[in-house]
Amino acid sequence: MINNIKILELITRAVETLWRRDSELIKREVHEECINHRFAIYLEKEFQNIMMKEGLSLDIEYNKNGINPKTYGSKDKKFRPDIIIHERNSNSNNSVVIEAKKNRLSKSDKEKLINCKLEPYNYKVALGIEYGVGKDYFNLYIYESNGSNQKIKINKT
Repeated sequence: MINNIKILELITRAVETLWRRDSELIKREVHEECINHRFAIYLEKEFQNIMMKEGLSLDIEYNKNGINPKTYGSKDKKFRPDIIIHERNSNSNNSVVIEAKKNRLSKSDKEKLINCKLEPYNYKVALGIEYGVGKDYFNLYIYESNGSNQKIKINKT
C-alpha cells in the first residue's frame, strides 16, 4: 500500500512534466480534456510500478461504480471524475481521484472530491488541480472527508 506522501510526490512530478513538455496547451487554453489527457499520460508513467504491483488502472472520465453510474450527494448526482487511479469493478482499492480545471475548481468539483473520500468510494487521495492559465503556478488542493483542504502551490518555472 502506497502512502499519501509518495502519492503526492508522484503527482507533483507528473504536473512538472506536464508543464515542461506541454505548457503550450495550457498557455493556448486548449480544451480541458486535452490537457487532462496529457496529464494522465504522465501520471500513468509515474504510477506504473505501483499500478502493476497493486492491480490498479488509470482512467479518465470514468463514470461507473460497478455496473451503476457513479453518484454523490443526497440527490444521487451523476458524475465522472476527470482522472482516477483505482481497481476497476471494486471500491476496495480506490487510490486517487482528480478534478483538474484550466482556471478555478467549481463548488461542484469540490463537493465531488469531498464525497469521493466517503463511502462507498473511500479514495485515499482526493485532489483538485487548477492549471493556472496565465499564472506562474499550479494550485493543488488535497481534500478531506470533513471538507477541509490543504493548498499546495507548484511553481511553473
